Amino acid sequence: MQPGVQVRSAAYPEKGTGVVLGTNEFLDQVYVDVFFERTRERLTLPLGDLSLVLDPLAKIRAGSFSTAARFRLRWLVEQIRAESSGEDLVAAGSFKIIPLPHQLLVVSFVLDQFKPRVLIADEVGLGKTIEAALVYEELKARGMVKRVLVVVPSGLCPQWREEMKVKFGEDFVIYDRATVRSLQQLHGEMTNVWTLADRVITSLDFIKPKRITDDLDERAARARRWHNERVSAAAAAARFDMVIFDEANKLTKDMAGEETARYKIGRSLAEAAPVVLLLSATPHQGDQHKFRNLLRLIDPYSFSGDGRVTAEDVKKVTVRNNKRAVIDFRGNRLFKQRVATLCLIHRDEVADKVELDLYRSVTDYVTTFYELARQQNNHAMMFLLLIYQRMVSSSSRAIRKSLSARLAALEELRHRAIAQEPGSDWEELDWDDMQELTAEEQLAELTRAGAIRWGGIDPVALEVEIAALRKCLALAEQATVGRNDVKFARLLEIVNELRIQENNPRLKFIIFTEFLETQAYLQERLASLGYRTAFINGGMSTAERVAQVERFRGEAEVLISTDAGGEGINLQFSHVLINYDLPWNPMRLEQRIGRVDRIGQEHDVKVINLQLADTVENRVREVIENKLDIIRREFCAGEDKLADIIGVLQDEFDFERVYIEALLKQGRETADLEAVSRQILERARAVVEEERLAMPISSLSAEYAVASQRNLERRARQAQRLVEQYLQVYGVNLHSYKEREGVYYFQDPRSGRRLHNVIFEQKHTLDNEGSELLSLQHPYMVGLLSDLEDALRDDTTAKLVVRESKFSGEKGLLFVYRLTLTNCLDPAGHHLVPCYVSVAGGIGRVNGRVSRYFRDCEQLNCTDLADGNVPYDLLEEAWHLARGAAQQEAAVLFFQAKERLEKRLRDEEAKFERFYQDRKLAIERIAVENIRAAKEEELEDDRKARQQEWLRRRQLAPSLSLEQLAYVEFV
Repeated sequence: MQPGVQVRSAAYPEKGTGVVLGTNEFLDQVYVDVFFERTRERLTLPLGDLSLVLDPLAKIRAGSFSTAARFRLRWLVEQIRAESSGEDLVAAGSFKIIPLPHQLLVVSFVLDQFKPRVLIADEVGLGKTIEAALVYEELKARGMVKRVLVVVPSGLCPQWREEMKVKFGEDFVIYDRATVRSLQQLHGEMTNVWTLADRVITSLDFIKPKRITDDLDERAARARRWHNERVSAAAAAARFDMVIFDEANKLTKDMAGEETARYKIGRSLAEAAPVVLLLSATPHQGDQHKFRNLLRLIDPYSFSGDGRVTAEDVKKVTVRNNKRAVIDFRGNRLFKQRVATLCLIHRDEVADKVELDLYRSVTDYVTTFYELARQQNNHAMMFLLLIYQRMVSSSSRAIRKSLSARLAALEELRHRAIAQEPGSDWEELDWDDMQELTAEEQLAELTRAGAIRWGGIDPVALEVEIAALRKCLALAEQATVGRNDVKFARLLEIVNELRIQENNPRLKFIIFTEFLETQAYLQERLASLGYRTAFINGGMSTAERVAQVERFRGEAEVLISTDAGGEGINLQFSHVLINYDLPWNPMRLEQRIGRVDRIGQEHDVKVINLQLADTVENRVREVIENKLDIIRREFCAGEDKLADIIGVLQDEFDFERVYIEALLKQGRETADLEAVSRQILERARAVVEEERLAMPISSLSAEYAVASQRNLERRARQAQRLVEQYLQVYGVNLHSYKEREGVYYFQDPRSGRRLHNVIFEQKHTLDNEGSELLSLQHPYMVGLLSDLEDALRDDTTAKLVVRESKFSGEKGLLFVYRLTLTNCLDPAGHHLVPCYVSVAGGIGRVNGRVSRYFRDCEQLNCTDLADGNVPYDLLEEAWHLARGAAQQEAAVLFFQAKERLEKRLRDEEAKFERFYQDRKLAIERIAVENIRAAKEEELEDDRKARQQEWLRRRQLAPSLSLEQLAYVEFV
């Protein structure tokens, strides 16, 4: 048992092959120290427990040969193992989606980073969720990530969970207030419940710390302390391997440079996690300081100072794809054009008098009581009134039902006051969360919390509001009974015009509205006219929404959707969208259009926006859109760029506030509107100019797309060959279904498990919904690879006939080496190095051409050689020749890897040195000596620790081992 000898343990067969490190004796018993590479363990075992593993050279000398089928299968397993440790993507082909070239570019960009901490700034609609998920899956497949936390705006939590489940088969749990409290009660107050799950989604406004001020009562202060400890601090202390921030532009400091609560939790989580992804289509926002602070979360060294952010620095940590420039694997543009049309609806002062009177009465009611609610800091009432104002422009039926509910609640309140009965409490809501919700969701939350039933305690104000509501309701009843609706009539005209225009009487339409009652109204009216309809809204389950979408895909002509219902639903099989009402927040409008203007859309998208002409809202829209048109002309900005700009402006200007202020100042709003619109224009200009300077677009070539596709296809072929060759070893076949291309079934010969509806290529997933994609990352395949490594551990030698006509008559020895590169910190890299030694003419010589053939061939086309005579007399000479050639090739691979590693380390050192000098200067300005000394010591300790880490990472060590050896004759 000499050091370096390979052995196996009878007691620990699952640990695979080990290497003897040394021996010692005790009481006449020999014990052996063994290192097992598979588990990275060192064990001391009795000599009697171990058996020697013959290397391929010793086996072939002993005349021991495996079958060609087993030798070939082991070759394939070794190939897969080597390629899985390389730089090519290994997980992207594992799911029932077909990743696009720009998405694979993002994943490659992240993997190329020395530290995978990146800003993904693709424009809206390019699938940043898919990109982040692919990065997670790739890192998980490489053993770099296990626990992940996804932080998103509150309204996107269900959408993220659904997408991760449906597209990637990943089960995520949503952590909100109720979940955390339940888990804390179940596991005890001392448990950090954020460590209980490996895949967590939570909302930014839930997880952020809450301010504790002196004016809080003890109960509120105690609740906030509990939140900060059990939610914010505990999440950071859970030390997730990876944190993903969606809409990361919300992680900003305020104008004075102070950290907001959102930024504080972002910094805490980013500091604790090795892998960080920031997702945002609008990360710059035209503000250098905000942008630098955001980038600091992923790279505190490069962006530590206060100077201008340069495009060169940004490019190192940011990937950004342009929506209209991205291509498919054939080089075709992915997105079609978008054509938006405004349809102004003018109401007649005589024929439509009741509708006009209703609008004016509701507007008077809203403005009167909004001012009162604002004075009382009554957020619930303010939210409710904004909803009512939008409702009256949506449909008379919607406002009628909601005002009826409000009137009934106030009359009940008056009755209780007269009877001196206690009123019911209502639940305090999180107003930051409320702003993220759609109108449908806001109304549902207000109703659930009891806010809709709450009224002021002023009996005079109560009577005034009841009178105003009765007046509005009387008009609403007149407007909804026995008369033509001019807006609905215009909708029908548009439907007929477009069908004639496109020469398609079966043309499908999607109609969006903010409100459930408007949805119900449209559905009833259209159905009564013979239209086949489908509908989706936020109150439906995922299964119900999917069923309605399938109905629309099939027999239904019209799909009517609310904003909440449309979230996460893809409707690119239709291309005509009508906005029956317009949200005040333009980003909501963009999200609606994004349901159809997305990857997979085959037609130009037509968008028709219905707008009542005789309203304050229309005047606000006109002023804002005129300024955006100027931006469009000045900067040649398309709809996608405008959507990005609007996203930035919404955070700063709050378009809903612009609308309500205009309503409050009716008749004198023009000057204020013009002033605000000028501010919007100047801010939009700054956003575009600053972003152009600091946010370069990533380059995506057709060559990269082709190479990515080839890699995915190669991995799929390897998966299929692995199953086929495994089954052949056991005398079993892989069967294909008749008339179902690319779909197979088989029975595992060892476990007896039957696998049906199996596919290997992603392109077949679209036509086979119930199929199972067997990629190399599928649990069955991962288990099969692991089992085969053990089952084929002795299949290292063979005598082969290789069918390759260009080498016909050639005879020789094939040596297959494995080069392992490791620094004991990063995942090890593996390379297969085949070397062929020709023995024709009784003289051994390395044949580089044949060696390259074996290196590049995907499939070893070989059978057993029955009568071949192994040239044992040349075996030793051939081994020396092959090892020399293998060492030369391995040296090239080793130095290339070392050079790449050294470049990454030098870049990291340079970034840290800039950070170190900036911090050192800042510390020197601290006046208090003991604080200054402590900070200096902390900085020096950090520097020494990093220098030690860099030193360790530089210790890249190669190991070259002979894995297989075969005598080969070509025919």
